[in-house]
Amino acid sequence: MGKFIWGLIIGAVLGLLAGMNIGQGKPLFSNPFAQKAAVEQFSDAARRMAEQARDTAGKAAEKAVETAPDIQQRAGELMRDAVEAVRETTGKVMEQTREVVHEATKGKPADTSVEAAGAVGEGAGAVSEGAGAVNEGANATQDRPGN
Repeated sequence: MGKFIWGLIIGAVLGLLAGMNIGQGKPLFSNPFAQKAAVEQFSDAARRMAEQARDTAGKAAEKAVETAPDIQQRAGELMRDAVEAVRETTGKVMEQTREVVHEATKGKPADTSVEAAGAVGEGAGAVSEGAGAVNEGANATQDRPGN
């Protein structure tokens, strides 16, 4: 029985050392406690860093691909909202301009309607403001990351 116990102990120690070598990628019967050369340590560290960089870049690319449709959809929504806002503003301004021109030109000759000309100028300014809002919306979507 004593020989069996000693055989188990010696087998476990040798198996542990051989397992360490296998885990480190070394030959089976080499010294598992030997230090690697500085060149090997440097190349291993560089290899690990390259793998980590490749993994990180892959994850970042996957995330960019996943979020691109969301950004594009949001930009489209903002542009549609801006166009609708300009249409509404332009419609209101044109209606107000028609009313002012109508009131200003009641019973007056066409050449004396200075107020109507001023109202048309105000309408043009409002349309210009609406176009500026659309331009700001377009700039905001272009300034987002990933565009």
